[in-house]
This record gives sequence, structure tokens and C-alpha cells, in this order.
Amino acid sequence: MTSPFQSIRWRLQVWHGLLLLLVVAGFCAPGYRIALDNQLQRIDKDVSQLERRLFRSLMESVRVSLYPDNAKNKDGDRPMISLGQLLEYLREKPVTPSADVAALFQGREPGYAYFSIRNAQNEVLLTSPNAPDDITFLPPAKSDHLEDTRTIERRREVRRSSPSGFRIVVGRDISPDLDAASRFAWTQAATCLGLWVLGLGGGWWLSGRAIRPIQTISRTATRIAEGNLKDRIDITDTDSELGQLSKVLNNTFDRLNDAFERQRQFTADAPTNSGPPSPFCSRKRSAF
Repeated sequence: MTSPFQSIRWRLQVWHGLLLLLVVAGFCAPGYRIALDNQLQRIDKDVSQLERRLFRSLMESVRVSLYPDNAKNKDGDRPMISLGQLLEYLREKPVTPSADVAALFQGREPGYAYFSIRNAQNEVLLTSPNAPDDITFLPPAKSDHLEDTRTIERRREVRRSSPSGFRIVVGRDISPDLDAASRFAWTQAATCLGLWVLGLGGGWWLSGRAIRPIQTISRTATRIAEGNLKDRIDITDTDSELGQLSKVLNNTFDRLNDAFERQRQFTADAPTNSGPPSPFCSRKRSAF
């Protein structure tokens, strides 16, 4: 019996399985990476929106405190508050965002948001009550603004530092997003595994159909070798390479059968040595 390592069908199946595994893995891994990157981009956008809402609320609180009469400048616009003014005001007096904005930075439920503001001297100017203790800030900026986004444990943070010494961290708990990404990863892995198994089954069926004519040729040749000279290979697909090979073998078997038939007929028609000797032979023997 042919071992699996010597079987053409098994060799085809192994190569097919390896190639299919590479294709499936090459599809699943980048797909998950792209989905995760898109999800992180959405999270960064949400955190940036939280940061802008916090800034606007703090600026409005400082503006109202500095200009309680809601005075307008000569152009008819409300006075603008700079980061330097906000920084100085935070150092001198407590500033609280509006109630609706402050409600965004409360609690520790999954998905909660937090913030913390410090100056160049690393003094805490304002922080939300739910801010983690392990927050780290960017170093004080010298000339250009510094900013980055990072993932720490199960949180996503946006950090900024300005030349005026204003440093802020706004973050959000991303546990629900990571759990959703994990479920997506398992679902995608199961789907890709199912596709791989289905592909293996299809490859096994196709390889079986591919070598079936070879098995038919082998069985027919065995029967002919055992003496059944009238047997021929059943040709179903005459256009394939194996079909053409079957035609050549059938023609060869026909010629061999004809040769055997002629030899058998010749042997049957040849005279035998039985019966009385001829008189001529008897006279020649008597002459000696």
C-alpha cells in the first residue's frame, strides 16, 4: 500500500493546504490590523472632540470670569482667551467646565473619559476626579507644539504641550472597544479557519478527481497483464492529457492483442510431428 508521503494525492493536498493557509492568513491578519487601526482612528477622533469641548468650556468660563459684563471688542466680537491667559488663570483661581462637559469626565464605568492639566513646572492645574494616577505628560515644548496619541493598558490618550507651558492629557477607557475588537478577531479567525477547512475539502475532492483516471489506467493494465487482453481503458475525457494517454495505451493494447492473436493462429495452423513417417525419410535412413 502506498504511504501518504508517496501518494500523489497527498502531495497535492499538502501543497494545496499550505498555499491556502498562506492566502487565508494573508487575508485575515491584514484585515484585522486595518479594522483595529480604523477603530483607533475613531477613538482618537472622539478623544480629540472631548478635548475641544473641554477647551471651549474652560475658555468660556475664563472669559465670563474676566469679562462678566459680556463686553465686546471694537469689532463686535467677544474677547478671545489665549492659552497663556488660561494657564495664568488656572494657576490663580479654580476653573470648572460647564455642567454638561463636566459630566463627560465622571465615573469609572467602561468607556469613561478623563483629563488632567499641568504647567511647565509639573504643577497640577486642573484634573478630573476620575483621572488615573499613572498619567504621564509630554515634556514642556520649547518652540513648537508637541502632541501624540498612545495606548496605555486599556486606555487611549491624547497628549499636548505648548511653548506657553500648557500641558494636557485627555483620555478615554477603551475596554468596550478592545472587547469588540477581540470578538471581531475571534469571529474572523473562525471564518478564516472555516474557509481553510472548506478549501481543504474541495482540494481533496479535486485531487481525487484528478488522479482517478490514473487509478483506472492502473487497474486496467493490471487486468490485461493477468491475461484479460480484451479489456480496455474507459475514456471519459478525451481532451485531457490523461485521456490522450489512455487512447495511446488502448491503441498499444490493441496492437499487442492483434499480435497475440496472430501468434496463436500461427501456432494453431502449424503441422504437428505425430503420425507415420514418410517413405522418403524411411528410404534415406535405409541408405545409410
